[in-house]
Amino acid sequence: MALKSKLRSARRLIPMASELLLAALLAIPASNTVLAQTPPGDELTLVNADREFVERKGDGQFVPRPIFDRKIESLFYAVRDADMGDWITAVYGVKGGEKKRSDGWEFSWEYPDLNEDPDLDKDRAYLLVMLAAAEDGKRGEFYAVIPIHQPGET
Repeated sequence: MALKSKLRSARRLIPMASELLLAALLAIPASNTVLAQTPPGDELTLVNADREFVERKGDGQFVPRPIFDRKIESLFYAVRDADMGDWITAVYGVKGGEKKRSDGWEFSWEYPDLNEDPDLDKDRAYLLVMLAAAEDGKRGEFYAVIPIHQPGET
């Protein structure tokens, strides 16, 4: 008797499981079609993301030089502790400092810029978090390592 009851329950689940499987199979090609129609290069890109573009100085300061693939309307940054993830600074806006290059738009600024900026230990790595918005409305969130100062550097 218990076996018949279990079989009836299983038979009731088969149509529902079939519908879920069919929905999943139909969703896979549909999602690929949508992705295929997205034009390549439509995202805001950090051109030099594969290179170290943050120069660390001996006194704990640093100078980042990110290059974006298009003109940036607004750029904000903050610093996080690389180990714990705690925020070290507030979020700051970068004004000026951009330069047109053959491979994109470079921004450059020095940290610290304000007296309120906390001092950073030159022997510790930090994480630079950047939020950028391009003139065409594209936005992006980018991360870079603020490296430990290496002797022989500035």
